[in-house]
Amino acid sequence: MRNLRQLLVLFFCCAAILFTACKKDHNEPEPPEVKTRTLLVYIVADNNGLSRFATEDINEMKEGLSTIDTNHHNLLVYLDNGTSTQLIQLTKESNGEVVKKVIKDYGPQNSLDVTFMKGVFSEAFTQFPAESYAIDFWSHGEGWLPTGTTTRWWGQDGGSGTKMDIKELHQALRSAPHFDFILFDSCFMQAIEVAYQLRDCADFFIGSPTEIPGPGAPYKEVVQACFSKNSGEALARYVALNYYQPYEQIYNGDRPTTNDYWSGGVSMGVLKSSELVPFAEATRKVLTTFLSNQGGISTNDLLYYGRGGRYYYYYDFNSFIKKVTTGNEEAYADWKSAFDKTIIQFDTTAKNYSGSENTYPYGLFPMTGMCGLSTYIPQGINPTFDTYYQTLDWYAVSGWKEVMEQR
Repeated sequence: MRNLRQLLVLFFCCAAILFTACKKDHNEPEPPEVKTRTLLVYIVADNNGLSRFATEDINEMKEGLSTIDTNHHNLLVYLDNGTSTQLIQLTKESNGEVVKKVIKDYGPQNSLDVTFMKGVFSEAFTQFPAESYAIDFWSHGEGWLPTGTTTRWWGQDGGSGTKMDIKELHQALRSAPHFDFILFDSCFMQAIEVAYQLRDCADFFIGSPTEIPGPGAPYKEVVQACFSKNSGEALARYVALNYYQPYEQIYNGDRPTTNDYWSGGVSMGVLKSSELVPFAEATRKVLTTFLSNQGGISTNDLLYYGRGGRYYYYYDFNSFIKKVTTGNEEAYADWKSAFDKTIIQFDTTAKNYSGSENTYPYGLFPMTGMCGLSTYIPQGINPTFDTYYQTLDWYAVSGWKEVMEQR
């Protein structure tokens, strides 16, 4: 009898456990569907001059998404425009209407805080997983320059002008999935210092070495390109081309008089991150061979990306190396071979616009001879910038550290 009671107790205990487990499984939410690609557009528009463009660009994104199968793709927008700070999904209803769905309302935030940005990435990519990921940074931009020294870095949030330098951006990106590409819809971001600092975060970098047009990316075309069937290098090239072509079609060589019809041209290129290490070695070989034990190099006749004023921070990389290797065609050819594997596409109109360019008339400057990648040349003219430059990864691997220590 005792054995029978023990067997009955054991039976009911097992049944209770099984029932509880089944009930728990039944109540657990289904994991989110893994789609083909998730694109996050990170918009920091709480600043002077950009907030109105955010609304216009989201409308363009909705238009572009109208031809996309959202059953296979996720389009997310983090929006901080000064009045709302939200994570939004753009998607389609069963009737085909493109709608905005608020995933989370954050309230007032510093969108450029590393910890906060990591949180946005976690929420976005956990709730909307995919086989591949891409991200678009939308805001002001000032390449590699340190915060507190110029009007822009990457991003500008709020009237106080809170900004993020690329080392902080790297910290945030390290918490996100690896990206097929990073698109910078921001000025001056196609700089070697930026790409090398972020090299482990994406396969390709898409951006401009100079100022982008006031209206920014033509998002109808860019969204359609991002969710095309292309992948890898073909995808990055296609996205860059779809940014460039709408502006190229209306370019007329005159200074634009309105942001509603940007006729002042654009440049847009693609950098392949897997080639950055051999490119750094090729650059180090040139700099240590030709600049060691020298007092410096004159920058007077070097091409630069359209920033007026006394100090130039965005010299054309190819123009610089050509001058450094003058008289040694073999050394230049070796470097250029590595360069051509790194910058795999560059399109530009004959001139580009510069809001602070005084050298050329009408605010435009010629792009003749430009290679699509900028670089800084530490000359001791601006000690603050030179000191910060020494903290970047590019400074150590490119040969600049050795050159500067020998002067």
